[in-house]
Amino acid sequence: MTRASTPKTSGLMERDQDGDGGNDTIPLQSSPGPQNLPVTQDFLQNCLEDMSRNILTSIHSTLRELRKDMQELGDRTACVEQRGEEQAAAQNGMADQVQHMQQQLEYTQRKVVDLEDRSRHQKL
Repeated sequence: MTRASTPKTSGLMERDQDGDGGNDTIPLQSSPGPQNLPVTQDFLQNCLEDMSRNILTSIHSTLRELRKDMQELGDRTACVEQRGEEQAAAQNGMADQVQHMQQQLEYTQRKVVDLEDRSRHQKL
């Protein structure tokens, strides 16, 4: 693959080696890998298919993880919503109880005041 990406000029590469602004020809360094095998369309197609399979496998794996995470978040959200509803219902029930107890307290206070008044009137 490095052979396809390395510029070649009949086995030589042109570079300015001595800084004079001109191109100097130096031998092309050999690239790693088998030199005798030509890069064929079948080889490139196989490489492309392998890379595509690897990418698709990675994408599918990531999607599975995302789906799992989304499901867990959905479950947690449902749990939080349910608890919120339960807490709201409990708070409403407590508010009703507090209101009822306040009414009972007011009634009891009026009753005590009335009994105290009657007791004073009887003593007079």
